[in-house]
Amino acid sequence: MKFYLYLLVFLLTFASSAFCQEGVEQSAGARARKEFTNSLGMKLVELPGSPVAISIWETRVSDWDTYLKHEGMTWTHRPSFPQTSEDPAVNITLPEAMAFCVWLTEHERGSGQIQSSQTYRLPTKLEWDAATGITADGNQSNALYPWGDAWPPMRQSGNYCTRRIAGGRDDGFEFTAPVGQFFPSRSGCYDLGGNAWEWTSDADPDGAVISGLRGGSWMYWRRDCLEAQYIYGAPSNTRSPGIGFRCVLEDAAEVARLARARQDSAARLMEKPEIDQKEIEEMKRKLMERRKPKEGEETTPASPKEAPTTK
Repeated sequence: MKFYLYLLVFLLTFASSAFCQEGVEQSAGARARKEFTNSLGMKLVELPGSPVAISIWETRVSDWDTYLKHEGMTWTHRPSFPQTSEDPAVNITLPEAMAFCVWLTEHERGSGQIQSSQTYRLPTKLEWDAATGITADGNQSNALYPWGDAWPPMRQSGNYCTRRIAGGRDDGFEFTAPVGQFFPSRSGCYDLGGNAWEWTSDADPDGAVISGLRGGSWMYWRRDCLEAQYIYGAPSNTRSPGIGFRCVLEDAAEVARLARARQDSAARLMEKPEIDQKEIEEMKRKLMERRKPKEGEETTPASPKEAPTTK
């Protein structure tokens, strides 16, 4: 009976591990996280331990077109290949992506969709890392690529330039693909690998913007460029049919709450434990008890040059 029980546990463990390697496993915590759908139909999920919710999709052509129409803008940078309204908007520079976030913030605050403390923006490097499973302590997913460790990428891993990858499996798309067609990450986000490079934005101590591109695109095939931790350093005005972006929604109230929690935690670590005199005397007594020789034990240590005799 025990043999069959052990066999069942082994099979279940193996199946779970394989499922995770395919990149489709999501933890119970990820499935239980709060979700929010905004006025454009973007679905956002919270990133645990952070003050933001992240869009599970790259910003779509339909989202971009709504922005252009609302602002009365003429934009002449459509890609040369056909796209559906559900494909990621591409040929977007960093300033354009940031301007979209400003517009969406003002638009949804005005309509009451979000609160005055909430702001749309681009993800930071650390937030993008967290979405794909990378933390300050390393890659918690233990995977070299967004889909796992296997090379070449599997067919459902993402939209890459598979015709340039030796042994690559056709992903079914020559150019961009509608968002959400491939396996999601553990955070529930789609296309963190492939489809379109995504802008991230940080600030240095002087407030200057530090940008980067993450995730690879339908145009890329090099192994190093497709690694989960790879950052493509491109000028902010770079425009390419392989570059898009996704949004996060930050809550300033949550930022303040997390900051207070960190301060409280640090303060508790700095507090000296309160020990009264009775506790000190009790600890001394126990220490002396341990030092007392037991009945029959030799109290004089033998010379280190003399081996103890045996009977």
